[in-house]
Amino acid sequence: MIQQTQLSFKIGITKDEITSRAGLSVYAEFLRGFGLKDFIAQQMPLPKSNRGHKAWKYYELYNLIYCCNL
Repeated sequence: MIQQTQLSFKIGITKDEITSRAGLSVYAEFLRGFGLKDFIAQQMPLPKSNRGHKAWKYYELYNLIYCCNL
């Protein structure tokens, strides 16, 4: 079982309407809980300037955009 790391919500059945992107938060939580953030932080170099973003931010953003466009 993957432990919840960031988001505080419960998954359940509802009769409310939800958007097609409602599952993205669950997928993002899976990526964090699976340990990908730590793995990428260890394998990728830090930004060379103080304005750069860490590799995880790029990976997470592009992965969620890709998942959203399927």
